[in-house]
Amino acid sequence: MLYHGSFFQHRKEYYSVLKTTNSSLDITRWLVWFSKTIMDAQIWSERRLIRTIEQVQLFNRLERQLNSRQKTAILRLFRAEPDGFKSGLSENNYFRITGAAPSSVTRGPSDLVAKGVPRKTGERRHTRYWINVSSFPKIGES
Repeated sequence: MLYHGSFFQHRKEYYSVLKTTNSSLDITRWLVWFSKTIMDAQIWSERRLIRTIEQVQLFNRLERQLNSRQKTAILRLFRAEPDGFKSGLSENNYFRITGAAPSSVTRGPSDLVAKGVPRKTGERRHTRYWINVSSFPKIGES
């Protein structure tokens, strides 16, 4: 499991490992768990930093081509990174995030796809949009 969030989100696992190693002088299991947690946090932080750089580059490239709703949607996609926006951005999510008029709910994301910002998957009600930067694969992709 790749680390994300605060250490407190993993405290149940922490106490479980601590409890099993608490009854003896052998703390190897706890040290392995702690080392893995630190390494996972470092990897997550590196991925987040890369995504932040990509976000700045994207906004610099499209500086005058985006309207405020599109900027809001892109920022929301990036905020979910580096692990990804769960289930992708749907048109319904776009509507809720941006407050766009129902008539522009499909135009906004379509215009972004034309500009190369998100990639589109699925059709009709199964259409989802994903941030389209490829510095590294998503978790689970090769």
